[in-house]
Amino acid sequence: NHAVMGNPKKADNRVTNLHATLQRATKNGDLKNEAKVRRELGELLRAKGNCKKAIEHYTKAFELTEKDEKDDRLHLLNELIELHAEEGNYDECVKCLTVCEEES
Repeated sequence: NHAVMGNPKKADNRVTNLHATLQRATKNGDLKNEAKVRRELGELLRAKGNCKKAIEHYTKAFELTEKDEKDDRLHLLNELIELHAEEGNYDECVKCLTVCEEES
């Protein structure tokens, strides 16, 4: 992603490709791949400064990630805490922190 972010055109192309992949995963009911794609979209959109969309994708990725994938879930929660803090959504930060405590 770092190489892509250095080139805005590549980043836009990557987002477009990920949206197409997301549509296929959703259509096929491939929840694991949908979570993976949403996480990557969240990363790219955050790097592009679109925090609101990044939050949407990270939240959905978290919902789709199995409970036994603890490291992935905690990573997503950490990303959400940072994004909510950047956006001034402190109540959401507290909610995410509470879930972190429950999952640790």
